[in-house]
Amino acid sequence: YQRAAASSQAAAETLVRLAAVENAGHAVDPALAKASAEYLAGSFLDRATGKWGHMEEGVWTAYITWLWEAGLLTTGTQSRHPDGGRTFSLDDLRQGRAGKKIP
Repeated sequence: YQRAAASSQAAAETLVRLAAVENAGHAVDPALAKASAEYLAGSFLDRATGKWGHMEEGVWTAYITWLWEAGLLTTGTQSRHPDGGRTFSLDDLRQGRAGKKIP
């Protein structure tokens, strides 16, 4: 993350290159990767300490609230290799086929 914060362009290029190799040939759009890396570069490291991994309770509370309001909290577990029973793909989740919604 320190390298990505220091050079968003290099981080985007690395993501694009490795995604094709490590992700079963699925490509990452270079323009999207570059724009995303530039947008996130200022957020990778904590501004006060310069370290990665600082978590703020308010950010997580907002995220969980969004997941719940969007109906994305379910009893299923996301997997890149879904078994159709306990684990599901993101497409399954988007289509409402990923376990029962948590009320």
